[in-house]
Amino acid sequence: MAETILQKIGGIFSRQPQDTSILFFSDLHTGGTTSLHPNVKLVDGEHRLLDEIGGWRYVNNNHYYLNSRQVEIWGHYEKCLDYAKQQRRDKKALMISTGDAIEGDHHGTFELATHSITEQINTHIELMEYTQKRIDFQAGDKIIYLDGTKTHVGDEEQSIGARLNAHKFPGGRYSAAFIALEVNGALLWIYHKGKTAGNHPNRGQAAANMLKQLWYQCLFEDERPPDIVISGHVHDPHHAVWSTPKGNIMHYLILPSWQDKTRFARDNMPTSINKVGMQVINISASGGIDIPLPVLLKNKFAEVVKI
Repeated sequence: MAETILQKIGGIFSRQPQDTSILFFSDLHTGGTTSLHPNVKLVDGEHRLLDEIGGWRYVNNNHYYLNSRQVEIWGHYEKCLDYAKQQRRDKKALMISTGDAIEGDHHGTFELATHSITEQINTHIELMEYTQKRIDFQAGDKIIYLDGTKTHVGDEEQSIGARLNAHKFPGGRYSAAFIALEVNGALLWIYHKGKTAGNHPNRGQAAANMLKQLWYQCLFEDERPPDIVISGHVHDPHHAVWSTPKGNIMHYLILPSWQDKTRFARDNMPTSINKVGMQVINISASGGIDIPLPVLLKNKFAEVVKI
């Protein structure tokens, strides 16, 4: 059913369970002009601001500078990296990219820093290497890649994972569509496309119903139900819970993205509120689950006109 990483924390990191921070990177869409883009580049072993080095070098855009919204998103990303470094202090770190690592070249979109998939991949890899440096990524820490939307990424998350020395699944792939991850006894199901948060007053109901459905499915199939279900894709974060008939609490997390509204989203969902940011889950060595609130930055809701 899923690519299974059912070893306890020792199976991934070391021989003994250890306090662990799971850092989620969902829907980065690297290469899009509405997405997170590095505002620094590695030059002669040092990360320097793009303003100091004449921009990011793309074949058909030799001086790419971030637009004003990207500058805001990058500033928020830097804050999130500080937060992530603080969260993972004295813990093992597990970085998980939950799909749509790059924007791709699709539907005739003009909102691209580069149309080259190779260049998008290279930028994404440099972004993640910078991220690892900023969060003090250490020997024994791990990165896992999940497959995103084929229209955006094709099968490139597999090659990205290989280049970043990500977790290698049975069969030799470096990305998977669906993983069952056990950390210190806590079971997480993670995949890209899941439920939407919905709108008020029924916000979160679909996710809670999904937890109920999965619990009974696992009961029928004699499988262990997950403690946490995690998906991305919809760019609208939410945390839903459901109490099982046995009194256990199940969680459904819809992750925030790192992409502001595209032209398509502005045309079709003008009143929806987009939030970019980071979600962290901490799991203690004894299996205790801590789910802090995500660190979010809201998009601009509308252009305000006063007459």
